[in-house]
Parts: sequence; structure tokens; C-alpha cells
Amino acid sequence: MDDYYAGPLTALVCCDHLLRVLAAGHAAMPVTGWPEGGMIGQNVVEALHLRFPSAPNDPVAKVMEWGVRVQGEPCTFRPRGMVEDRDAVVDLFPAYDDDGGLLVALTPVTKG
Repeated sequence: MDDYYAGPLTALVCCDHLLRVLAAGHAAMPVTGWPEGGMIGQNVVEALHLRFPSAPNDPVAKVMEWGVRVQGEPCTFRPRGMVEDRDAVVDLFPAYDDDGGLLVALTPVTKG
């Protein structure tokens, strides 16, 4: 992580090996619509309705199985309480400790 700097509008979400949310950074609330602590214990893919329309394979599964980074992956997500998906870019990082979790860095794409 020494070579990664998240932007100010990037939601950082830390998950365990079952993709359950353990913690979320300060930008997670305005980006995702989830109140502070509201995602804790939920599956991050389901809670954010993460979809990867241009990826032939599931990037989350790739990171979890192979322990590799996936960066700059276009995706859509649905903020809590919204009915429409938003475009975003996601960076996914495996945890290199015994827990084997995942760090999700979700950055909405602004149009205009």
C-alpha cells in the first residue's frame, strides 16, 4: 500500500476473507449512502451492488483466489437508498495477512 494514494472522493472499505465489511473510511458514507458503521458485517459486493459489466471474469474472485491487485476496473454500484446505479472505478487489494481479506477502493466517476 506504500505506492497507492486514494483520491479524496474514494470510499475505502476493508473486508474479511468472506467479503464481510470490517471497517469503512470517512469517504464511504457520502459515496455509498451507508451511515457510519451501517455496512459492518455485510457482504461488500451485495451491500454496494457492485457489478463489473466489462470484466469477463469477476475481479473480486480473482483478487481473493490469486492474491493479486486489480486496479482501475470500471464498475457500477448503487448507493444505499438509490434506485439507479452509478458508474465508478474500483481498485481491489488482497490482504497479505492470515485473515486473507480485501480492501475495496471505490471512486465514483463524475460526468461533465
